[in-house]
Amino acid sequence: MAIQWPPLHREGFRYRPVFDPRDPVLRRTLILMGPGTIGLAATQVNLFVNTLLATSQGTGAASWLTYAFRLMYLPIGLFGVSIGTAVLPAVSRHLKVLEAAGLISRGREAQWRPCRLEPRALKAVDNWLSRYRRFWTESFDKMDAYLAELKAKEKRK
Repeated sequence: MAIQWPPLHREGFRYRPVFDPRDPVLRRTLILMGPGTIGLAATQVNLFVNTLLATSQGTGAASWLTYAFRLMYLPIGLFGVSIGTAVLPAVSRHLKVLEAAGLISRGREAQWRPCRLEPRALKAVDNWLSRYRRFWTESFDKMDAYLAELKAKEKRK
């Protein structure tokens, strides 16, 4: 940034931050950030309180608390991030298949790529599945009747 700023300044670029609380994109971003921010804040408050309590317990307690906290986040660092990174291309491929089948439509809103279910296409899927739903319902009803008959035979013995 230090290298880019002087040439931009010479060209007349002047950065002015814009904060408009009525902007719908800003509002949506803040709403989406809310739960994550609250969760992270709770974690940080927990760490602060625990550290505060550990410092009154003598030598080494705060260090052990720090090690425990790092150990607690080790699985997230090792597995959570790597699985999330590895799964992203597969999710993208599945979304392309769903879009090609007409089951979803994909939009574009700034940096977001929202997907919306298409009710008409899902109605066709529901109609197709209804035949199998009837089959499985009838099969489970027959199985329930058979199990009730077996229980009745066991009680008679």
